[in-house]
Formats: sequence, C-alpha cells, structure tokens
Amino acid sequence: TDRFGYRSDPFTGQRSYHPAIDISTDYGQPVVATADGTIVSAERSGAYGNLIEIDHNFGRVTRYGHLSEFATTVGDRVQRGQVIGFAGATGRATGSHVHYEVWVSSRAVNPLQLIQPSGQLRRTDHTLTTPEFIRVTPDSSISVISAQTLAATLGSQ
Repeated sequence: TDRFGYRSDPFTGQRSYHPAIDISTDYGQPVVATADGTIVSAERSGAYGNLIEIDHNFGRVTRYGHLSEFATTVGDRVQRGQVIGFAGATGRATGSHVHYEVWVSSRAVNPLQLIQPSGQLRRTDHTLTTPEFIRVTPDSSISVISAQTLAATLGSQ
C-alpha cells in the first residue's frame, strides 16, 4: 500500500523517507519470516507498534511492523516461511498492514528488489547452504547472489 523511499506522510502530508514497503492485508493474517534467522527484538516500538526484528547474519536484518500479536520471542531461531506474528494496525498506522523493512550492512534496501511482481518471494531450486538472495534487475534478469556479495555490493555504492 506504500512504497519504499520518499513519500507524502499519511498523517502530516509532509515529505518523509519510508525505509520499507507497506503490505496491505486483513487484520490477524499470519506474517512469515522471509529468511532464516534469529529473533533479536519482539516488542512495542513507538510508531512501528508491535515490531519484530530478525537477524539473518552477514549484516542482514528484516523488520516487520504494526503487528497485532507476536508468535515468537527474542532468541527464537526461525526459518523462512515460519509464522512470526499476525498483521495489525498497532502504532502509527492508517489500517491493517505489515510494514516490511530489509537492512543490509546498516542500510535500508528496497524489499521489492527481492520480491517478484506476483508478490511471492523468489526461491532458488536448490538447497541453500549459505544465505542467498535472488537479485532481480530492472530488465527482469535474475541471479542468485550470496549475502556477502550483496553486502559488499551495497557497501561499495
């Protein structure tokens, strides 16, 4: 429902930076981890409302905001696709949705670079032995890159 980058703030109308995408969904719908990791935070966090933060190693972190409730606790190891919470409208929200952030090396990354147009996460056809991302370029070419390569690429920009 809202994109990554600069936008008109829905409450103030002022131009503001939005380091996430907002995914509209019904209240109470399950929210799943987008990659394996460890829950490092699951608490109320100001404007984010109920927020879960997952550390995926190699400088990668995902954050899920405005949740109605948690299905995990700090220290839990989670797998991609595992339910971690439920969609809501806690914090500073205009309706039920999930505020989804991806951080690499302390830098916000547009999550849409990692999601295909249908909204489904791209998956590789082989068993992952190390954390990997599927990179989709503007011309729709696809490549598998390691988290380390992604971090190095973003760090050099």
